[in-house]
Amino acid sequence: MATKDSFLVVGLGEILWDIYPMRRCPGGAPANAAVHACRLGARSAIVSGVGDDEAGRSLFQTGKARGLDVTGIQTVKGFATGTVGVTLDDAGVPCFKCSKDTAFDHMKWNEHASNLAKTADAVLVGTLAQRSADSREFIQKFLASADHAVIVFDANFREWTPRIHAIVQSTCEIANVLKVNENELRMLRQIWSSDSTDEIFLMSLVDRLGLAIAALTLGPRGSIITDGDTLVREPGFDVAVADTTGCGDAFTAVLTLGILQNWPLASIARCANAYAAFNATETGAVPSVASEKVVGFMNAHNIDWYF
Repeated sequence: MATKDSFLVVGLGEILWDIYPMRRCPGGAPANAAVHACRLGARSAIVSGVGDDEAGRSLFQTGKARGLDVTGIQTVKGFATGTVGVTLDDAGVPCFKCSKDTAFDHMKWNEHASNLAKTADAVLVGTLAQRSADSREFIQKFLASADHAVIVFDANFREWTPRIHAIVQSTCEIANVLKVNENELRMLRQIWSSDSTDEIFLMSLVDRLGLAIAALTLGPRGSIITDGDTLVREPGFDVAVADTTGCGDAFTAVLTLGILQNWPLASIARCANAYAAFNATETGAVPSVASEKVVGFMNAHNIDWYF
């Protein structure tokens, strides 16, 4: 049976800097999830775009230092590296303000991207980097070329417009896995005029969108995962929250590796909840911590940790 270190997980879309009031941290949902997958033992690559600037060069170096394949990150001349302004409220919940018309909005198809798509075991993709025509065309072509990969779509939208509707619809048509949070599920329910429970609506999405798995994150209350037939609801963990930025990306990484290794749904949900909870106790979307600290957290919470 394949093990996690034999899988190639590709984060496709935005890579950027999260700018906090006193520091900056590498960010971008697909990139964050790929970094987490790498930390958990997979081979990870990032496909994105950065500017020909200090911020872009620093992201290259940071990715290399974290063991990632960064050869799929394009340097896009004439556009700056993306940034997101992050402010945290008293509960550690972030508010984001994203820069516009940046390097990741203008990725161009090339042979290297084609090769990565064909060799990927999983591709992690979202909505933000598909906001421009250039990168949307690139991303959709990458997904269509990744015909042997599990496509994990973390919808990750904050409003519903006709443009976002088109992005979500076209991405769901090719995705195998959909991950949403409560706000995103609420907006989807409004579009399809459903007054069912979260559980029933989530199960209906599997059939409606032709998915293998749909997952709903519930913050500190845990998560729900279904394959359309079986549904599991796993509780969250009570932790001292420092920063919830990137917790969904941490969840996505475990979800992806669990699917690749054919874990039971309940095991995926429990491990993903625990890893996301650990992430919330640190600062930044992908906090720099020793692996022993992660394992210690899992052991302390009696998690049958697979990594």
